[in-house]
Amino acid sequence: MPICLSHQSALEYLRASDERDPHLLSAPRTGKIEGTTIANAEEALAEASLQFFLERPVHLLVASDKNTSGTAGVVRHVNTSPLPRRAVIQAMPSLFVAAPEFVFLQMASLLSEADAILLGFELCGSYVPDVHDMRGFRIRDPLTNMRRIGAFLNGCSGQRGVHMARKALAHVVDGSASPMETAMAVMLTFPTRLGGMGFERPELNKEIVTEAGVRKIDLLWPRLKFGLEYNGRPYHAGEQAHERDERRKNAILASGVELMTVYYKDIAQSFYFDQLVSRICKATHQRRRVRVKDFKFRQSLLRAKVLPALRSSESWMASPRENGGVDCLRCAD
Repeated sequence: MPICLSHQSALEYLRASDERDPHLLSAPRTGKIEGTTIANAEEALAEASLQFFLERPVHLLVASDKNTSGTAGVVRHVNTSPLPRRAVIQAMPSLFVAAPEFVFLQMASLLSEADAILLGFELCGSYVPDVHDMRGFRIRDPLTNMRRIGAFLNGCSGQRGVHMARKALAHVVDGSASPMETAMAVMLTFPTRLGGMGFERPELNKEIVTEAGVRKIDLLWPRLKFGLEYNGRPYHAGEQAHERDERRKNAILASGVELMTVYYKDIAQSFYFDQLVSRICKATHQRRRVRVKDFKFRQSLLRAKVLPALRSSESWMASPRENGGVDCLRCAD
């Protein structure tokens, strides 16, 4: 009988699917889990070569609590409510995996609101955490998007955590290509009660047409004709890279979009972040008024949550794209 990976275990499998199971997202989907069990969990994990891959305990989903208790190393999740027809993926005959949209719903009931939003950025973005990469992440195709998650939640009225998942999804943005792009978006757009600045949500990695061809902007507010670019390269990256960035910036500026560069310390240090916010407000003719008690404390908690852990190599701060950000409009030291 098959098993169905759920919650943390499904997320773990999805994160590795581009390397372990590259055809997973095109595999058949279903909403029926009546035949799943945990009784033969170890055999099914071994058949899928997962016995040494997934962290323990393994989280499994079943449709009934009959004869599904007492298995060591397994956390059982019983789901008796009807599931949408594309809730789980059949990775192989003996293995089902909760789909990305379902995982977002499951985890939203376990995580804080901020962490659920960050997970949404990851699932709808083109990066995944990777401890073996010097940057702490690797590039991959998005697992899902906001539209798919929203449609899925609309069919889950009887499921636990739907309200929390919808609340978190309202702050997710598609298209982030790195944890630092997510950090920029989160610090600027999260509601002030969560430590953000409450700016309207931008479009991430939006393509625009310029006289020099199609260019992408990390964070773009089309209505305001204003964008931000993250530059994580070391300052000694080279004259050729600097020249390429300048040409790219000039092409974007010529298209009518004002562009500002953001460096790591502009997000990581409160003083420089305040300067960044002030310059964004000036460039976009906006004002930010924060009326939340102990806002700076909340902001510091959010900053600690979203910034990648410091690593010994400078490359962890780099942009995922070869052209990185533009080396201009640098904040004053």
